[in-house]
Amino acid sequence: MNLSSTLALLLATLLSLPFCVTPAKAEPTPLIARVSDWPPSSWQENGRWLGMNVDFYQALAKESGLPLRFVDLPWSRALASLKNGECTVMAELSKTVEREKAMHFLGPYAKEEMVLVVRAEDRDIPIGNLQQLITQSRARGLQVGIERDAHYGDEFNLRLEKDPGFQASFTFASTTLAEMMNNRRLFAFIEQRHIAAHKIGHQPEFAGLAIHPFAISSAPLYFGVSRTVDEKTLASLRRATETLIANGTFAAIDRKWQSY
Repeated sequence: MNLSSTLALLLATLLSLPFCVTPAKAEPTPLIARVSDWPPSSWQENGRWLGMNVDFYQALAKESGLPLRFVDLPWSRALASLKNGECTVMAELSKTVEREKAMHFLGPYAKEEMVLVVRAEDRDIPIGNLQQLITQSRARGLQVGIERDAHYGDEFNLRLEKDPGFQASFTFASTTLAEMMNNRRLFAFIEQRHIAAHKIGHQPEFAGLAIHPFAISSAPLYFGVSRTVDEKTLASLRRATETLIANGTFAAIDRKWQSY
């Protein structure tokens, strides 16, 4: 057999062998969690993020085996960012039909109660429903502060969307709540109970305020997960959420911060 024939035979043999390439191990999809400076849900101290939501995120990341990163985003921008994957998970969400179009929901992992925060001298003003709240705010010529894109219960949000008279009693306000209340530019504002209690108990500018007995709404809380997340990652997060609910981890975190 001449050299050409030998080379041809060798090449044919090589081509007949199975060709295997070990693929590079894919890095796990990071969990990009929304935080903001809004204690006790989350706040930054000495370069570290702390708070109730941080504890929830860390438990979720550990159980699912995913690396965790934080991104500081205001509420409305965070909701929009779930659509493009700038953040991939967001805590403290109520489930709505509109939101389900933009994100997956995991949970519920806790409950929230939306309450009315008033000046201490107004704590006993008779308010037992939304109409009475409007009547009292109109009598004082002052609006009630709410947050844009927040959910305050189906009845409240439907009226806010459809009823101009109802809309007129509310204004979007968040970062200057204490100043607006102390300067009597607001009659009240609506907030989650644990956040309101923390502000009143820990922040001097809120010391003259109180939680009114009337609760605006009560609802289960979910994690919202971006639809940009791949199916494998979503399945890991679902399993982790179910495990942490079943073994009481999320309940323990909730109890810790409700009494903070």
